[in-house]
Amino acid sequence: MKITWLLTILLACCILVTSKYSISYQNFDQFFQTTGEVHHLELDRYRNDGSLLVSTNINFLTIDGTTAAIIIPRPVHGFIQVNATHVVITESSQHCIKMLNRNNGAEELIAGTCGTAGYSEGGLGVGQFYYPYGVKLDNRNSGILLVTDELNHALRSVNLNTQEVSTVIESDSMNPLGLSWFDQQLLFTNTQGYISLVSWSADGTASSKVLAGSIMENDVLGNFNTVKFRYPFDIERIDRKRQIIADTGNRKLKLMDLDKKMVGPVCFRGENPCRESSDLLETPLSILNVGGDIYIGMMSGKIFKLSGNDLPTTCENMMDFMSAGQTSLSVELLQSSLSADEGVYKMVYGNKAAESCTYHLVVKKPMVVRRLAFKVEYQISCIIMKEYAEWAVRLLLSKAKNLLQEVCSYDCKMSSTSEPSLDCTNDLLTISWLTNELYPSTILELPAVLRDELKRRLNQSEAGRNLKAMFPADNKTGAKEGTVSIVFHSSCTDNSQTYIPETDTCA
Repeated sequence: MKITWLLTILLACCILVTSKYSISYQNFDQFFQTTGEVHHLELDRYRNDGSLLVSTNINFLTIDGTTAAIIIPRPVHGFIQVNATHVVITESSQHCIKMLNRNNGAEELIAGTCGTAGYSEGGLGVGQFYYPYGVKLDNRNSGILLVTDELNHALRSVNLNTQEVSTVIESDSMNPLGLSWFDQQLLFTNTQGYISLVSWSADGTASSKVLAGSIMENDVLGNFNTVKFRYPFDIERIDRKRQIIADTGNRKLKLMDLDKKMVGPVCFRGENPCRESSDLLETPLSILNVGGDIYIGMMSGKIFKLSGNDLPTTCENMMDFMSAGQTSLSVELLQSSLSADEGVYKMVYGNKAAESCTYHLVVKKPMVVRRLAFKVEYQISCIIMKEYAEWAVRLLLSKAKNLLQEVCSYDCKMSSTSEPSLDCTNDLLTISWLTNELYPSTILELPAVLRDELKRRLNQSEAGRNLKAMFPADNKTGAKEGTVSIVFHSSCTDNSQTYIPETDTCA
């Protein structure tokens, strides 16, 4: 009797813990049948009519649920739409990445060497991949493409402006595939059985850790330390704190709650309560969330749609700031994402009028913006400086700007619209040159990797030596060799305001 009572209590506790972190859908319907394995899905921004853009191991196509139109008649695995007309695609088996122009169908190689696998960093023709798969734009800098390099077991990056390939992290990564953002952190699946999390420090340094699961593959729900997956392929955000995982080897979907650090079931066959994930009966490879409805791409080529979920309707107002230089902001909402200009937006969350709620999104431009700048200081008589012909000074400054661009190389670009500032006080001449590299006000220090590399170039290059000796040392002027430093220049985004260094604000 006592044992039965204890088992009843234990079972009730288990049901409570499991069902609390679950999600159920009322409808499970086939949406379309393609001819190949469905590796990635997105809403088609080019057609902008609700169609899906789909990549398979046979072709790259757009579908509206009834008909399909082939865009590229060969295998495409991962892709990301950079804007409405341009798509970055990965040709995994060819080990290269291309940019597709939807307007004319033109393709441009932007990274890797098609037909040759490798593992190296560098520009186009030098940087190499070994089965590049998933791609995402960097939330911190939309000019950077993040890539899961599956068979090199690494997360890589491609600068879309310079086509430079770099390595972000190599640890905690075994056959990485799917990518999804969680605030300013990046989640990615590893087919060896776990989910990894990448974070960036203020100086731009990346670090990673295994967040949930392990190489001991199984089918177990629970907290992040005990949960088990079998070949998780993809991960997709469904709201601000939760993601859905395609647990491919177990033929199931699973719900990851990043706030509660739990993984629970996803049900769609009428299970009540939802204790274990429903069996898809087929092998899932990809997931897409569209306004709370989930599209699932299968190895068989089928695409299924889950709808009518039981998401809770708790709303909270949101405020987000554009990064420096941005004119619009990609905001992660409760059920989807939105590209928003500065303003206030009224949003509705929920699938049914009776269960929905309203919240407000406020998008603001930053008050303070920071620029990468070069500062040179010379000890020189300010009286003598005033006697220099203005044309001679401007000639020297123009020469110095060209020298600094050599130091920048591909990492920064000297501003063509900002004039260098000059100040001579107490026989100390200070000259500052601004670059076009902008940073948000939340970044207080230059990224260490960039700072150290620019310092190295200054110290070793002829450009750095010429800058130090721009005003030759002599007794008449009192000039001594200058010192060059790399700094942040802070200013106000509103030109009518004045930057106050003591409080790091504008007024």
